[in-house]
Amino acid sequence: MAKLLKDDQLVALAAHHNVAQFVSFGPGIRPQIRHSRIRGVTSFFSSPEDAVRCLLESTQTCNIRTFHAHATRGTPFHYGLKRTDEILRLLNSYARQGYYTIANETIDVNDGGVSGVASGGIIEFAPQDTPRAVERPGILSVRYDLGINILATVYGFIPDIPNIQSQRVEFSLHPTKVGYAHDHTILWQLDDIDAVQLDTALRWPNRFSQFLGDKAFGLLVADSLSAPVPMTIVVGRRIAPFSFGRPTRSGERWIRTCPPIPDPGTYPTFRRWTDPFKLMTSIDPEGTLISSVLGQHGIDAQFSGATRLQEEGRDCIEGVAGPGDDFMLGRQAPDHLPTKIVQDVGEVVAQLRDALGDVRIEWAHDGEIAWVLQLHIAGNQPQTDMFKLGTAKRWLLFDPDDGLDKLRELVRVAHDSDSGVEIIRPVGMTSHVGEILREARVPARLSNNVGQPKD
Repeated sequence: MAKLLKDDQLVALAAHHNVAQFVSFGPGIRPQIRHSRIRGVTSFFSSPEDAVRCLLESTQTCNIRTFHAHATRGTPFHYGLKRTDEILRLLNSYARQGYYTIANETIDVNDGGVSGVASGGIIEFAPQDTPRAVERPGILSVRYDLGINILATVYGFIPDIPNIQSQRVEFSLHPTKVGYAHDHTILWQLDDIDAVQLDTALRWPNRFSQFLGDKAFGLLVADSLSAPVPMTIVVGRRIAPFSFGRPTRSGERWIRTCPPIPDPGTYPTFRRWTDPFKLMTSIDPEGTLISSVLGQHGIDAQFSGATRLQEEGRDCIEGVAGPGDDFMLGRQAPDHLPTKIVQDVGEVVAQLRDALGDVRIEWAHDGEIAWVLQLHIAGNQPQTDMFKLGTAKRWLLFDPDDGLDKLRELVRVAHDSDSGVEIIRPVGMTSHVGEILREARVPARLSNNVGQPKD
């Protein structure tokens, strides 16, 4: 059976999922209309001009995606087109060059949503980008169930993203309903692949953690893993408020400032309510230093402190009686902690380590519960071993900026010379880079000197 073309796949997707509104065309002297899915329109169009005008009436702007029947990657792409004459000129030009084209609804990547890819039991995404974000540094890479839980908490709806090991799904999520089915999730492409179970380790900072704020992201992860986190409302600069956590019953409300990356001791915490918008404006008038403000249930702390990982792999749990502000600022030495406090904190750390690997936390204990006040990955290790695709005596360097054709060339050389491919910048496991390397079955690794960017 012949493989469905990209626009045929969109038609099949639209039967069960939401897709961006589109009209597709085939190659020829003039573009030949193949399919259309425009909200509220059921009739077929008599000409490409009519189809484009109808699409723009519904969407105001559109993108043009191009592909060949035998090649769907690395072909020309145009974003945010508004003029009918310009769109028709491009469609005609590409049709004469033998391309199939899809004119689809432009959906604002800066609307507070995220885009990415789900494949092999993991999900990878970033804000303010297209699904091609997985080809670039700084994505959040996480197992599927935890990623969906995080996204559902932040956006208030369950993403409609299939989790099938034999499929690769490109998607985007949006706070405002969009697309042919007028919903929050858009599926851009669904490809059948060899069934694979991918493994990834959640690391931050990444672009999404910086988008929410480091404290907010760490606490969100802890809450998603069922660790005790005080009830928290996140008031962000670029995203609508959302909440998570458990009531503490203290009757107090704290305000905590939340920079995009850790900056210990620089920004204040208030043990009383204060105007979060005034606070952000006064501390960060340019909007670059604070990602969000956290409104949080206070804790009647009998003991407070932090943990750190020791060289032999054991957790060191330190703290003081009462609030731990002076302890965290180095103005107070640690006290002897009761056995129950150490045990309770140790159990929380062990729970988080089971899911995340080595972690460190800041904590407060109210006599009953050890609450997580901050969560960090111990050491913030880069994902230099994320591919784990064998070893080689010689490594061929690949920069993702050089494109997939260059990667395919290196793969051919690697096969012929018993070499491996070393990627010099971080990319997602679900990216086409990862897909090509897995299919080629050549050794692959990330360079040892790469890490997550400060975006």
